[in-house]
Amino acid sequence: MPEPARSPAALPALGGEEAFLALAEALGLEAPPEQLQDRLQESSAPDRMLELLEEEGLHPRWAQVEAQDLGHLDLPSLLALRDGRWLLAVGRQGRNLRLRGPEGETLLAPEALEGAYEGTALDLLPGLPEGGLWARVGKLVLHHRKALLGIAAIALLTQVLGLAMPEFTRILVDQAFPQGAVSLFIVLVAGNLAAGLFQTWIGWLEQQYFLYFQVRLDALLERGVLIHLLRLPFPYLQSKTVGELLQGFSGFSAAKDLLTGDVLAALLGGATSILYLVFMARLMPGGTLLVVASTLLITGGTLLVGRQQMKLQAAQVAAQARQRSYLVEMMTGVATVKAAGAEDHALARWTSLLRRDRYLGLHGQRVVLVSGGLLGGLGQLQTQVLLIWGGHLAITGQMQLGELLAFTMYASAFTTAVTGFSNSLVKVWMARPFLRIAEELLEQTPDPPRPVLRNRVLPGAIEVEDLWFRYGPEHPWIFQGLSLRVEPGGKHQIEGPSGFGKSTLLKLLAGFYTPEQGSVRIGPHAPAQAKSLSIYLPQFVQLFDGSVLDNLRLLSGGAARDRLMEAAEVTGLDRFVATLPMGYETVLAQSGTNLSGGQRQ
Repeated sequence: MPEPARSPAALPALGGEEAFLALAEALGLEAPPEQLQDRLQESSAPDRMLELLEEEGLHPRWAQVEAQDLGHLDLPSLLALRDGRWLLAVGRQGRNLRLRGPEGETLLAPEALEGAYEGTALDLLPGLPEGGLWARVGKLVLHHRKALLGIAAIALLTQVLGLAMPEFTRILVDQAFPQGAVSLFIVLVAGNLAAGLFQTWIGWLEQQYFLYFQVRLDALLERGVLIHLLRLPFPYLQSKTVGELLQGFSGFSAAKDLLTGDVLAALLGGATSILYLVFMARLMPGGTLLVVASTLLITGGTLLVGRQQMKLQAAQVAAQARQRSYLVEMMTGVATVKAAGAEDHALARWTSLLRRDRYLGLHGQRVVLVSGGLLGGLGQLQTQVLLIWGGHLAITGQMQLGELLAFTMYASAFTTAVTGFSNSLVKVWMARPFLRIAEELLEQTPDPPRPVLRNRVLPGAIEVEDLWFRYGPEHPWIFQGLSLRVEPGGKHQIEGPSGFGKSTLLKLLAGFYTPEQGSVRIGPHAPAQAKSLSIYLPQFVQLFDGSVLDNLRLLSGGAARDRLMEAAEVTGLDRFVATLPMGYETVLAQSGTNLSGGQRQ
């Protein structure tokens, strides 16, 4: 077993390309080392490595990670050193990291990073897996199976501790009290207290595990879903309202919460409910049958109410999507609303949509309250019948008082476990409207990744040959046999009335739409392949929260600052920015509303 490294000089550091090739080998990338080396030399090695990992279905990012937090990093990973070299961490052994270097593997003691680690690590988040909604979420959950198994083990231990409490009560009441056994009483009370404290500590530990698990899973899921969403074809995204997309996004979170919370708890509760039955049958067989019958009755009522709730939930999801979409549109276009003097009309329309949404929600809550009262009353009736029946048995000497108390505790735990299972099933039903929209998003085939082109300028002309296009079989033709050619450096003016197809042609050149017949080429490439070297400037530009420089970086796809400054000088943007109070660091108003349309472009 290798000894942990203790000093920075002993670290198995690697050079840039050497480190990236070693990481590719550790990850099992399919491309041969020679090809990877050639591609890494095309541009900045760190940025090029991110692109290569993206192509392999990973979500890489350079992250600021403190040395004490490296234990939470997914491995293998790269750690940046202050001298520009890298460490390749491939695993863990106790509290030490396993590093792979030119001479094999060694262990890294945490104190060895002092003064050497720069603070940046490569965070490799797994991409969104293939398959349906539940399959994708399930695979992401299993990616953290160690944490999941820890949560399951702790939850199971909590359930087992729940079995001990009734037994403590039975022995205390039936043996310690009648016999006046002070020593037994002290032991039982101490044991009961210890079990309670241990159960509290276990519950806290479970919450810690679960919190880390949920936060990590949220990061994986939400980032993966957003990447999938952004890569969907433009016509599909344009056909959906903002509310529908938000509802679909919420569906993934709902599936994650159900799978990691309710479903897991229900399965564990169902497993321990069998043990409760065994202990109950040992104490009071007839009462056990009564508990099973009443619990099944409560479960059946819960499922019937759940079916009704599911129908109401589906209607509310649709109403909520319409209300949210209109609210976003009204807030985004508030200038248009005020200019038209339509504030009262816009408010009245949104209020009507909100009223429908809230009515369905209120109706659903009423169903829950009424059914909950009835089913809760049935549970109380079960408890009272058991106490009367068991009390009679205790008075006639057929059962001891401690056994009766233990039985009622087991019965309550059994009913809670079984009804918890049925409640989890109801939650799955109620989430189905959200999940259905999410499943529809997953069924859409994303656009293929953009190829990385070496040339910064596209050679060749823009060519449109025999172009036929319409927005759907039921829509009229926008173009029928259109052909044109624009030479490099040339200009082509298109004139026509509104609806003539000018914007549609630009969107075809930008790769947003695909011709039904004919072809569109930008140099030797199809528009979708040339996106990394072209930009579509729409008539109405949507700017984002942040500074002028933040928007330039975002809308240029992360171009280097020197290229942004060069473009700003050519277009005259630098002269406008010079008039702003903080220059390129000036924070824009929401959507850039403090700029004119031309300034936003």
